[in-house]
Amino acid sequence: MAVMNIKNCYCAFCKTKRRVSQKKHINLRDVFYCFVLSILLMFLIWQDFNPRVAVLFALIVGMCGYFAQLRWRLQMACPQCGFDPIIYLREPKKAVRMVKEHLGRWENSPKKWFLPNPNKNLYHRKPSELSAEEKQLRPVNAKSPEVDKILLSEPDNLASP
Repeated sequence: MAVMNIKNCYCAFCKTKRRVSQKKHINLRDVFYCFVLSILLMFLIWQDFNPRVAVLFALIVGMCGYFAQLRWRLQMACPQCGFDPIIYLREPKKAVRMVKEHLGRWENSPKKWFLPNPNKNLYHRKPSELSAEEKQLRPVNAKSPEVDKILLSEPDNLASP
């Protein structure tokens, strides 16, 4: 059995432990496997050596590389909270919107009774860590999750003081 490049890591948003493949591209061993596969397919299709095997080899290597990168990319998003670090690096607002949509789908889903709660590991900031603007919006002794939901919601939804 081949050893996969899988590492244990934690989601940057919800701190859930995950296993992620580190293999983003194919290596020389994978190219060799593609070569052997193209030779076998050549003998199955044409029953003799045929120069069209070069085209077949290029197609197989291309597909192998595409699917290796696709597998790596699909594993980056956290299944618990929906946080995607690659999208966060490019467009943080889009990543925030995706996490909110994912958590909203979880809240409205009947499966929530059977799935782990993605909100349990979320980091809640202490009042001392809030900016001056956020402190004005937050009541003095508010420790309820409803206040955090209001603070994390879009600015359009906030009531003006």
